[in-house]
Amino acid sequence: MTPEDSVQQLARIVTADSQFTEDSVYAAMANANIPDREADLAYKFTQAAWGRMLLDGMGIKFADDYHCLDRNGDVVDSGKLSAEPHFFAATSLGKSYGSQAGFKRLASMSSDFHAVNQALHAGSKPENLVTAPLMLFLEAPTDAGMVKAQHFLKALLSRGESDTSRSRPSGQPYNPSLQRTEAADKCSWFQKLFGRGPGR
Repeated sequence: MTPEDSVQQLARIVTADSQFTEDSVYAAMANANIPDREADLAYKFTQAAWGRMLLDGMGIKFADDYHCLDRNGDVVDSGKLSAEPHFFAATSLGKSYGSQAGFKRLASMSSDFHAVNQALHAGSKPENLVTAPLMLFLEAPTDAGMVKAQHFLKALLSRGESDTSRSRPSGQPYNPSLQRTEAADKCSWFQKLFGRGPGR
């Protein structure tokens, strides 16, 4: 099954039932004979892509890098979201599903959406926000894995995003951060939005 096929199946599932839950989506994908790991990647990258599409037009700057982690917080894959097959397919499909309630529900569950919403409620202006690279767990993290991932993300932010393509990870949006772009506003904060691993 190609990433396009799995993302298309996911899109059908979430737009057919606007009251879906994460567990119900995974169950439906399993019933459609989509392998667990493929279903997990389709769900997590589609959620991220649609979340960014819902926020598009606000002037927020989105980092193009993603990093996927195993349960221990070690980077196992990384790259550019614009070239990631599931993210690319979800972005293309999102143009057709954008007006549907299921699209908006999945998008509003994304970590980027929650982080931006929190920042706006704290008084930030969207045009002054830039997201950190997308951090994804491929499996349920250990406590030590969460700590290691947090340190990894802080290191990425401290050295700037020009180096982020050197590492390699993939799974559910883990712990996005936002930075304000104005020098006087430079600060980062973290949201604990822990994604579950593929086994549900």
